[in-house]
Amino acid sequence: MPPSRSRLLPLLLAAATLGLTITSSSAQPARPTPPGLSLRPALTAALSRLDTELADLTLSRAGTPEPRLAALEFRIDLRILARWTLLAALEAGDLSDAQAIFFLRWQFLLRAAALADAHAAANGPGTPALANFHRATFKLKPPSTPAEADAQSKDAAIALLSLRPTPGFDAKPLRPPPLPPRPNIRPTQPPPDAHPTPDASPAELSTRIRTLAVSNDLRRQLIALADRANSATEPKELAALTAALNTAVRVAEGLSSNLAVSPESRDALERDLASAAALTTDPRLRASAESRLRTIEPYARLLARVAGMNLTPNQRATFAPVIAFARTSSEGPVALAAIEAYLKLASDFDSRFANTSTPASSTPALRNATEQSLKHFAAHRAALESAAPKVASAADLTAPLAELRHHFDTLDLLERLPRAQDTLAQVPTRPQGALTRRTVLAITATSSSDVSAERSAAKQFLVDLLSLAAAQDAARLPLISNIPEPILSRFAVHPERLEAKRKSLISEQLQFLASNQPPDRVKLARLARLPDLVATLATATELTSAIDTLQASLAKGNPWVDLQIPPGSLAPLAAELRGAFSAFLDDSSELFDRFPQTHARLQTLTTYLTSLATRTSPLPPPGQLPPGGQLPPGGDDLRMTLIQQLLTPFPNPPPNSSAPVERFLSLTLSTLPPNTPFPPSLLPELLHRLAPKP
Repeated sequence: MPPSRSRLLPLLLAAATLGLTITSSSAQPARPTPPGLSLRPALTAALSRLDTELADLTLSRAGTPEPRLAALEFRIDLRILARWTLLAALEAGDLSDAQAIFFLRWQFLLRAAALADAHAAANGPGTPALANFHRATFKLKPPSTPAEADAQSKDAAIALLSLRPTPGFDAKPLRPPPLPPRPNIRPTQPPPDAHPTPDASPAELSTRIRTLAVSNDLRRQLIALADRANSATEPKELAALTAALNTAVRVAEGLSSNLAVSPESRDALERDLASAAALTTDPRLRASAESRLRTIEPYARLLARVAGMNLTPNQRATFAPVIAFARTSSEGPVALAAIEAYLKLASDFDSRFANTSTPASSTPALRNATEQSLKHFAAHRAALESAAPKVASAADLTAPLAELRHHFDTLDLLERLPRAQDTLAQVPTRPQGALTRRTVLAITATSSSDVSAERSAAKQFLVDLLSLAAAQDAARLPLISNIPEPILSRFAVHPERLEAKRKSLISEQLQFLASNQPPDRVKLARLARLPDLVATLATATELTSAIDTLQASLAKGNPWVDLQIPPGSLAPLAAELRGAFSAFLDDSSELFDRFPQTHARLQTLTTYLTSLATRTSPLPPPGQLPPGGQLPPGGDDLRMTLIQQLLTPFPNPPPNSSAPVERFLSLTLSTLPPNTPFPPSLLPELLHRLAPKP
């Protein structure tokens, strides 16, 4: 039996026993494989198809004329090498970088085989490159790393190039243009309670030190530290001294104003601070200085938080006892949070309602409720400020704060109520006038000073009423008219059905309120989020444009080795958004409740895919080819792109490494059946790989 034919039996046996013999003995990915994302079934099916092709080609040898045997053997050889890389992908861990690289090698070799098939009739006698490649396929050993496949892939490229030589083209390893940098999908945000204060210069701090009402010893040490910082010339030393000096001066200023300290604790803090300042001036004792500063750190954090409150002198005097209480009590964080909330609430009240007067056209109930709420707000404001100097527990502050928040919210509701009533007047309710009577009762009850379940229910009634008015306001949904019809069709959006459903839900829930029945809170929430759902169409429009541009560019020739997206594979991205619109119409909660996550995913993917779409080009510019290399005149771009990809070496990934986002996309999208929705775990896993790592 000729050597070429001797390979058929092992191939057929492997195909027959594949499901039982394939095991994963190599490194697994760092992350567990998400449900529904194992590629083994798809890769196993591909291996079976490849074995069938090999069997058919091997059987065709008998009827192939001698001049065309070399071309036939090349077609078989390419598939044998493709099978070799596919087996390596199966042996690698699911979704690992090694699996992704072997998978991409397999794709490139399959395309090379298809290209050899297309030119089989035109191929003449064999070339030395074909003969070398043919002999190499008898020496294949299972690769342990993707880098070991580079040499075989290079031989395939040289053999493919020899079928139609390109003068001057030097078959050296190439590097196609790099993928564009990933956009910053998740910009970092500052911590919520941080109040950063810019560092002052040593010269500025020297002036501030001389005005401090602190002990002579502390002032002397601070001045010495400032002098040392002023004379520092080495940048790292200057930065360290300036940072330490800023911290020390801020703490000393707090001590100087007796903020949150007793005479005894102030003396101890001043001694620790003076010691820390003295130790900092000696670079050999910095570690000891840092240890001393750590004992002062809680007080320094308290001062930083107080600085962020931007207290006026009067407010500082009023709340100084609360700050002192916060330093020594386990309820300190609650007390400080209450003061911060109060200051914001008082500022918002002063800017919105301090000079409020109800219009003469208002109903008597509305005028009276507004006056009562203003009076109650003023009373509880005075009560909180009176409780601050003699605070004994956080409840002394949180109780009046809760009442302040209630009456502020009530004033906000009452201010918006007339317009809401005008909007809802277009919606008929029965019995006639019932909604108006319930509204009057709710206005009176919610402005009461009595804390009761009746007051809470009345406030909730007004909140629901305003929510329905917002949903009724047709001006909240102007975006649909600006969305192109093809986008509406692609995402299965029917404006007339959405509008009819919206009006039906509003009428139904308003009837509940008029009849003194609780509304359906799930449907109220759905109505409130409908404008956001419609606004998502703007993101969907950008996403669709990015997908279309990217796929059109890649269809002309994809120069990248890391990203191979088959035509139409991104279309299922629309599925979740389409499902959210359908869920709104069909009263299905599951899909609609997932909508906020869907929107976030669409925004993330739009940013990323747009960055790809703006960087695609059929081939790299000539300057990126090897010296003396040139591309043939038009009509052969796809062949030369494929040769370039076969010649490009992949990096050798670390063990247990997960595939980066581009290779992950290539793996998953290329193995999904056409026109099927993504597995539920695909998008979250994609976003995890797309997000920048800390």
